Amino acid sequence: MKIDGIDKSTGEIMKPYETPEHLGFLKVVRRQVSYVKSNVKDGNKQKIAGKSGDVLVEVLMVLTGYYEELGEWLSNEKLHLAHLRTALDLKTADIYIQYKNEGETNETSRTKARLDCREQQEELNEVKHAWDVIEAWKKAIARYHSAVVSALGYEKSLAYMSRGN
Repeated sequence: MKIDGIDKSTGEIMKPYETPEHLGFLKVVRRQVSYVKSNVKDGNKQKIAGKSGDVLVEVLMVLTGYYEELGEWLSNEKLHLAHLRTALDLKTADIYIQYKNEGETNETSRTKARLDCREQQEELNEVKHAWDVIEAWKKAIARYHSAVVSALGYEKSLAYMSRGN
């Protein structure tokens, strides 16, 4: 039985945002973008118009899976962001107290603490940017999903009208 999230060399349980699947998520997003471009929309060119109901249902199922996959990644990354923010806040507070104990003013201590923690802030900003990009892609998947649902409804109404009802 394969258990995800276990470091095989040490046997330790990994944080969800440190697993190879989470770190390699860019490959998953590239696959999703490729699928959307080939089956749903590429630039301004709609690719779902005129497709049969079976094809549209299949595309709908795939997009639903993508949406759930993105949601899982985002929830793990939200945990990562929370850990980074907490670590940054604790380190900033510790450095602030050190400067205050040395006799610095509140503003000087605060500024120096922020400057001393700029590397952690940059890391937090990079992770937040990645989270924002994937969240935007998830919203795009939701819009594509809605477009396919509309196309499916249109295809069904055409089928109903063509039967002479």
